[in-house]
Amino acid sequence: MEVDHTSAKLRTATGTIDILRTPDVYAAIHDSINGVILVVKTNREIYLADFDGHLGGNSLGKLTGELYPKYAAWESGVLIASGGQLQYFNGAHLLQINSPPAEDVFIRAGRVVVIGGSILRYSAVGDETDWREDSNVESASKFAEAGYKDGQKIICAASLSNNILLFKTTGNCYRLVEEYPRWSIVEVATNVECNGRLSSCAVGDDVFILGTETAHLIQNAYYGNVKPEDIAALVKREVRKLPKNAVVKYVAPLSQVWCLGREGTVLIFDTLLKSWYKRQFNSAISDVFSAGEEVYIVAPDRISKLDANTGKDNGEYLNWRFMTQRLVSHHNFLLKRSQVTITPSEPEGYCGHFTCGRVKLPAPRQISLNATSLPQDTVILESRNVYRGKYLDVSGHGQGGGVTIHSIVMDVAEV
Repeated sequence: MEVDHTSAKLRTATGTIDILRTPDVYAAIHDSINGVILVVKTNREIYLADFDGHLGGNSLGKLTGELYPKYAAWESGVLIASGGQLQYFNGAHLLQINSPPAEDVFIRAGRVVVIGGSILRYSAVGDETDWREDSNVESASKFAEAGYKDGQKIICAASLSNNILLFKTTGNCYRLVEEYPRWSIVEVATNVECNGRLSSCAVGDDVFILGTETAHLIQNAYYGNVKPEDIAALVKREVRKLPKNAVVKYVAPLSQVWCLGREGTVLIFDTLLKSWYKRQFNSAISDVFSAGEEVYIVAPDRISKLDANTGKDNGEYLNWRFMTQRLVSHHNFLLKRSQVTITPSEPEGYCGHFTCGRVKLPAPRQISLNATSLPQDTVILESRNVYRGKYLDVSGHGQGGGVTIHSIVMDVAEV
């Protein structure tokens, strides 16, 4: 479940609908310039697909490296970095560029920037194919090094509006400020652990970093040092379950950071509310990306998108559950009445119940809409009872269509 940012109410996460079914999907690359998807198969062959579910029959080519691809929009298409030489899809063809080995790629001031080891290499201005260095020509290819001769490599980087944050295997964080020839690199933080090359993402002008049992949202500033603060203190057990080099992506339409786990588990950080959720898809998830306001899910056998009109994923209903903070009394609680007000998005598919203490408020699969002054689609579940206990747990779980919880009200006295 998650909080709806518009209504500030708790709701079940949306399901998915498939847009493309194809076997052996390794990764997907969103070409925002041409409005297409490059589907990378497990044999590293790349195929062209569109958002209507059409997949080209002929391979465009093969990844030049063995790493999971990272990419950046550029001119007529998209640049791809997988550990080997850069590749460029220009809307029609996949071209290989005679570049330095590229583990990551992004664009700065009209130059293509690649990362390999501890070095950032900049192409010539406006030319992704020109990597010839010339100290006498300002527009020629240049390079910068973070942590001179410290023997450690850059594990991940984040390109922000006015600088680049670089994270090394030592846990040191460096900031590259300005552009050539006025640039400078300074160390701004230590002990910032990163889980791997895929385990960071830019969130506006901040950076989210996932460690093996920590997570940091580094609020970037133009001047001075940054102060990493562990934001995962309450979810350390869940963070530990994530795989090494877990994929971390910022899903802008949802204002969420997704940390992809094993077998379809996703640990989610809400950047607006600074809260955590966990959701479980019905199959493994390898990536997520957004196109406009749509969110697309990459699985080993398909690409699908989130759809608010369904509570199903991969053809099966999703389960949902929540639990509030336990209420504890010095004496005893006397619970006399419980009331839950909800809105099912699929009344005929909804099935679940809520629990206040040990009092259950079930909702039948076929819900009769309440004839009250409330909106037509609102349902009230109510129980009058006498329950006495030292503490009160409030929870809910179910399976089926989505549901929004408007309120949970209890008449309680301490006795």
